Order: sequence, then C-alpha cells, then structure tokens
Amino acid sequence: MNIDKISMIIGFLILSSIFSLRISKKYSLPSLLLFLGVGMLAGSEGFGGIYFDNMAIAQLIGGIALAFILFNGAFSTNINTVRNGAFEGLLLAFIGVFINTAIVGIIVYFFTGFSITYSLLIGAIVSSTDASAVMSLLSFGGLKLKKKVSSILLVESGTNDPMANVIIILLISLITRPDFSTLEGLTFLFLQIVVGGLIGFLSARGTIGLLKRFSIKLPEIHQLILVSGVFLTFGITNILNGNGYLAIYIYGLVLGNSAIQFKKSSRRFFVSLSWGVEIGIFLILGLLVFPSELLNVWKVGTFIGFALILIARPLSVIITLYKTKLSMKEKLFISWGGLKGAVPIVFAILPVLAKIEGAEIIFPIVFYVVVISVTIQGTTLPFVATLFGMKDTESSKWVEPDLEQIEFMEEKMIKLKVKSGSSFHNKSVMDMQFEKGVLLLLIERNNHQIFPQANTKILEFDSLLIFGEDQNKLDQLIENWNKVENQLII
Repeated sequence: MNIDKISMIIGFLILSSIFSLRISKKYSLPSLLLFLGVGMLAGSEGFGGIYFDNMAIAQLIGGIALAFILFNGAFSTNINTVRNGAFEGLLLAFIGVFINTAIVGIIVYFFTGFSITYSLLIGAIVSSTDASAVMSLLSFGGLKLKKKVSSILLVESGTNDPMANVIIILLISLITRPDFSTLEGLTFLFLQIVVGGLIGFLSARGTIGLLKRFSIKLPEIHQLILVSGVFLTFGITNILNGNGYLAIYIYGLVLGNSAIQFKKSSRRFFVSLSWGVEIGIFLILGLLVFPSELLNVWKVGTFIGFALILIARPLSVIITLYKTKLSMKEKLFISWGGLKGAVPIVFAILPVLAKIEGAEIIFPIVFYVVVISVTIQGTTLPFVATLFGMKDTESSKWVEPDLEQIEFMEEKMIKLKVKSGSSFHNKSVMDMQFEKGVLLLLIERNNHQIFPQANTKILEFDSLLIFGEDQNKLDQLIENWNKVENQLII
C-alpha cells in the first residue's frame, strides 16, 4: 500500500472518529466505544480490510499516547479544585488498585483454569480507571457531579495508572523470572515511585526555569518546549527504572499550577493534541483486535467484566474508603464511576511482548472487559448519579459564562518594560493617553502587581501588561510610543 492510500485512509478514519462524537453526544454513548468501533470496522475482519497485528508498534504508540493524555489531564487540573477529594482519590489510586487486583485475581483463579499469578496479572491490568473516559463524561458529556465526588473520581483516574503499571511489571517479572526475589520486588517498587516522582518534579522545575530564562514570546515555541519535556521526562524516567506515567502526571500537575506564560493557549493546544492521540490509539487498538477472537473469549470476558463491576470494584472502594466520612451512596457511586478505557487495553499488550506463555488470550479478554465496562457503566452513569443524588444541583442555578473570548485574550496581550531614563517615568496612566481599544491591565513593579487607576504613576523599569482589541492596535501603540524615543523593551 503506497503512501497516498495510507494518507487517505488515515484522514478518513480520523474524520469518521470525529464525526462519531456527534453520535456520542446525541445518544449519550461513550466516545471510546465509537472510536474502537471505527477501528474494528476498518480492520481486516471489517469493511476496511486493513490487516494490523503488530503489538510492539501498538505498544510504542499506545505508551506515548497515554503519556500525552495523562499530561493533558494533569496540566489542565487546577490543584485547588481537586484538593477537596485528593486524599480519597489517592487512597483509591494506590491502595485501592492493590485491593482491586487481589479481588479480581482471586475470583479469576477460583472460577477459571488460570494460575494465581496469571489471574492476578489480569486483575492488575483491569484495575485502573481511565482518566480520558471519566473526563469525557464530566466535560464533553456534560455530567455535573457534586464537587467532592467529582474531585475523587478525577484524582483517582489521573493517578492510578502508574500504580497499576508498577503491579503489572512486577507480576510479569515474577512469571518470567522464577528467581525474582522479594528484595528485588521491593527495590523495584521503591525505584518506580521515588524516581518517577522525583524526575517528574525536577523536570517541571527545570522547564519552568528554562521558559523564564529565555522568555520566548511565541506561544508555539512554548508548546514545543512542553512537548519535548513530555518526551524527555517519560524517556529518562523509564531508563532510570522509574515509573514514566507517574513522572508525567507530576510534571503536568506542577507546570499546570505554576505561573508560566501562554498557559491558556498551551492548554488548548494539549487538549487538541490529547484528542488526536486518543482517537489514534483507539483506532489502532480497534484494528489490533479481531472480532473472531472476541467470540472465543466472550464467556470468560463477560464473567470477569461483571465480577469486576459488581464485586471487585465496589469491595475495593468500600474497603479503601472505610474510615472516610463518605456515605455509602457516595462510595457506591464512586465505584460505578470507575470506567475502564484505553489504559487496560494498552497494558494488556505488555504480557504478550514479555513472551508469557498463553498471554495472547489476555488481550481479547481485557478488550471485552473494557467494552462491557464502558457500555454498562458509561451509559448508565448519569442515571446512577440521579438515583444516588450525586448530581450538582447548585451549579445549575447559575448560567455558565462563555469563557471562549476571555481565553483568547492571552493572544491579544503584550508585556512592555519601561527603560531607564524614559520620558514615561513618573507619568500617570491618564497622561499616557491610551487609544480606544487598548487597555493597561497590570503594572508589575519589584515582583509586585499593581492594578492601575487613572492617577497611578508609571516608573522606570515597570513592566506594563497591555491588552488590545487586535494585534494591529498593539503594533500601532508600540510604533507611536517609540516615535517619541526608544523607551520600551518588548
């Protein structure tokens, strides 16, 4: 197949997936299902006839895609909005994943012919909730939940992938290496968490320092620096035996809650990029699965799926949050909100690449479990929220403002610094005679912010944050001022 046909097919698949979002919105269907459906229809057993079974490439693309999806979720997270449920969410992300893995593993072991380590491996793969699936329902799906519950779900879904990944790699090591010792396991666990957390934080601080030092005025360059930071952080962490996904989450969380330039435009960029890579990985995973294989595992897949939804997940949530002040209704709803997504499917490739005997069957089983979870939990979550009284009725009393124009203000702002000896020194804002369509928003002086009034004096070395209706207004302002003398630094 030549590059022209490949290009045409890729474009058609992406457009088909984007168009499916309208169906998702209209019929309250999780977008993940539709993306996977498009991939399966395009596959060798569908209408497209595209044959793809390279799990190594799928894992490579999937791993990078998950890193960017995780970064976007963390970068867009306001630490103040999730602080309300951070404790419970982190409990579920770390302790809850272990408990969920154990319960699913025990159920699979006693009701199937799988070994205990093999059963626990399946339990670990399906234990993590999917951040993109949860965020899709809470943002694109328009489901408004009580702040506490929404915060817990967002924190858990954003932070439990690294822990699930650690458990999976640990179990794969136990299966493939009979001499794998407890000390090695504990060392591995320690390095994954500590190295991942440390590199994520240090990378974020280094990126912040780099952006401030070079003070590049182009938002596009800022975004490229952040993209390179994701790649570097993920790669370096994994090379040093840390958990790359944990590092990426901390990297994004620190950057998203720091004072860096062009943050709003960068968030829009990464939201768009995240949608793109999410569609891409779902299409690839859809191509990777063969419907005929699903028919061979539908019984065990259905059993594990319902055991996970109705037994393992509720028990793990109730046990983990036993001593919290959450009501039983809140715990049960949080249990129902533990949607599965692309993450377990990507993780299901790891045992195959590790060449574990019989691991090929894990992928279609996990795929089937994810489809069951998204179909049942995803489509009924709004109903369950109403049933348990989890919907946010207070915010519905207020009209949500359209912030689109406010977000684009950043592209219409410039920062100018008054030079030493400038004739602007000691002039009032009123004397500056700003033209119509131009507004002085803020004066920065000695690391302090001053909101200007008409009689506020401008001093040399002040930084002026100025907003214009369009770029032409700002260009004209700079030209007019510099006709007097070269008294500004852009």
